[in-house]
Amino acid sequence: MKEMGWWILDENHTPQYIGYDLARIQRLDYHEHIWKRVEQTWVGPYRVSTVFLGIDHNFFGEPPLLFETMVFLRDNGRELDTARYASWNQAVEGHHVMVKEVEKWGWGRRWRDEWDALCVRYAHSWRILKQTLRGNRPGSGSSLPKPTRTKPD
Repeated sequence: MKEMGWWILDENHTPQYIGYDLARIQRLDYHEHIWKRVEQTWVGPYRVSTVFLGIDHNFFGEPPLLFETMVFLRDNGRELDTARYASWNQAVEGHHVMVKEVEKWGWGRRWRDEWDALCVRYAHSWRILKQTLRGNRPGSGSSLPKPTRTKPD
């Protein structure tokens, strides 16, 4: 079984395995050593982001996959594509390949992604509205008592 643990980047962007040394991890600046952005590019409404993860995402094999490129529609958090890499140089190259791929998507894909995002936002808003109308306000921690009906005499 493969050993898991944390990785950091040295000054040359070379990953260094540090295992589960929690004392060392706590002394490190998280954004300086563990989570680090490699590149970010906007292509129309799409954000292509490549980061160093700090944890191996190749759970069953070699080499360790420590870098990840993801494509998002705006900043809604919905991922549209993902690729992972073992080294900084592969991540930079993969980022540029992903940007070129996104540039080819065209308006048909953009309209579909925008429509899907709109449907998700609409469904979420509708769910909150229904909860509010029923007296179950989201985040209130309690619900309002249900109205009681009285029968006329």
